[in-house]
Amino acid sequence: MLAEAFGRIGTRGLLLGLLLALCAGAAGASESPYRVAVPVADQGAEARRAAEREALATVFVRVTGRESVLSRGALRAALRQPQRYYTSSGFERRDPRERLEDPEDRPWRLVIEFDPRPITDLLAAEGIPVWTTRRPEVLFWVLAEDESGQRRLAGAEDPAGAAVLERARRRGLEVFLPALDLTELASFPMGDAWAGYGNVIARASRRYGSESWVGVRLYPDPLGRWIADWDGEILGERITGAREVDDPVIGARTMLDAVADALADRFAIRLDSGEGGTSLWLQVDRVSGLDAYAALLRYLENTDGVADVQLVQMQDASLLLRVDTADAVDRLLDLLRLEGRLVPDDAPARTAGVAVWRARWVRGAGR
Repeated sequence: MLAEAFGRIGTRGLLLGLLLALCAGAAGASESPYRVAVPVADQGAEARRAAEREALATVFVRVTGRESVLSRGALRAALRQPQRYYTSSGFERRDPRERLEDPEDRPWRLVIEFDPRPITDLLAAEGIPVWTTRRPEVLFWVLAEDESGQRRLAGAEDPAGAAVLERARRRGLEVFLPALDLTELASFPMGDAWAGYGNVIARASRRYGSESWVGVRLYPDPLGRWIADWDGEILGERITGAREVDDPVIGARTMLDAVADALADRFAIRLDSGEGGTSLWLQVDRVSGLDAYAALLRYLENTDGVADVQLVQMQDASLLLRVDTADAVDRLLDLLRLEGRLVPDDAPARTAGVAVWRARWVRGAGR
């Protein structure tokens, strides 16, 4: 038996089992993806209805990580009744600087707090994977060339750089651009970076302590068409691609969408059982004290894709858990590594013929 191979259970294990049962479902998912502010021209009923639909569509994109979900029939139907999915809403005056940057000069914004439960229930019923946990912080280097052949690094004030940031907000990604201070502008090796040497961008990214970065080039080809191509590394995985686009701003948005889709493919998890559900065996070390036991359970119970958590055995400060998942084990392991609170090893050990992943519980890390 797997439990016998792990060790003998004692009275502390029985106490822990009771504690786990009491703590189940005690914490909710992070609400940050569920708060949306939409600029509006006035506080009339028509403006409110349009803003409510836009806000709910934004939540669907953030929570799933994919723009394409808005084409699903059930979600289109939900957008016709957005009031069913939020708990509060109210108008606020916009900051004068926001209005100056808005071509429509809209003076108000409607701020809406959505309820996670009906939204995730709808997505689960439709078999749509969700990604409500934290996103990796990614540094984007936007290299742009104009029709005259002049090249520049695009910052937040540049239309292409602003398009990256705006699109990232829409997709729910944690994205930032380089500072572009005098030191950086003077030392950045534009020629080498433009030639496609990814290690140049990787070295430049170290200044920001960023291990996740993407470099994108926006330029016209000899026939006058615009090209966006990109190369980067996010959490150890290579990201590359290229598209023909209408202009540099569209190229920046297209690149951001492609990167967001790739990350959703990696981290979004099904909430329904489907056909990919299975069990993940975890030996969790460094779980000392009742508070740590409770925190670990709350964390796992409220992680996307976890259907059930069962304590199998305890030995000193290590627990053996069976975690039933609604999606593939590899997806859940990737998500745990991204969160950084429960860190599995790179490969499992075999215990009594079962693959057991050893993991460290890091108190106070992550969300």
